[in-house]
Amino acid sequence: MTTKNLDQIAEIFTGARTSRYIKENNPLKPVIKNKFSKDKIHLEFSNEPISNKLDEKFYSRKGDIVISLSAPNNVSLIDKDDYIIPMQFAVIRLPDGYDPNFITAALKSSYFSNEISRRLEGTSLKIIKIEYLKEMELNIPDYEKQKSIGEYFNLMNQRNMLLERKIELNKEFENKVMADILKSR
Repeated sequence: MTTKNLDQIAEIFTGARTSRYIKENNPLKPVIKNKFSKDKIHLEFSNEPISNKLDEKFYSRKGDIVISLSAPNNVSLIDKDDYIIPMQFAVIRLPDGYDPNFITAALKSSYFSNEISRRLEGTSLKIIKIEYLKEMELNIPDYEKQKSIGEYFNLMNQRNMLLERKIELNKEFENKVMADILKSR
């Protein structure tokens, strides 16, 4: 296992300032919103009229990792190409030889969260500077170990999402049963 700064293993940059490329007659393109869905894993998108002049660098690639630069600094693994990444996010683009599921799990860890919390700046809106992300150190095992650890954490995330959904459905069922009981009077 080797210790490396994040910028030694990935290209790291902020997203695009999309407001510069929005014009009414442009084709609609999916833009990542600066918020996460209820499961805190999947990003939400909106369709915006974005110019074709936007650099390809700002279009997502499957396997990109995005981190919200403002607190709570959510981390998400992008599973689709061609979504526009706005400037409120840092993009971590890994080369071959690094497993995105492993790096995502590492970035979601309490260790990483604590490191970010120590480096947040600002009073009302706390943000992390991209330079701090680049300096973050990670212990990186060999690729095969990364893949097995990454797959394990990916499965655990899926399991947790299913358990949360099960709880939601149980609550809905309880509410419907109680509503039926109260209506029957």
